[in-house]
Amino acid sequence: MAEVDLVADIGGANARFALTPRGRAAPFAERVFPTRGFESFVAAARAYLTAQGGARPGRAAIGLAG
Repeated sequence: MAEVDLVADIGGANARFALTPRGRAAPFAERVFPTRGFESFVAAARAYLTAQGGARPGRAAIGLAG
């Protein structure tokens, strides 16, 4: 897989993830997980990346509800 970055939006009910090609704002492989199904952000991110064939993004941008 080409170099990709992880983007995530973590809210109270859902964790939304996608990958973007390095240097481009064109997300792909979007997926939504219910946050109640995971102990932590790391657990949810690992589940997402595993579902994407073990993608290993070099960078991440994460938005958190507060």
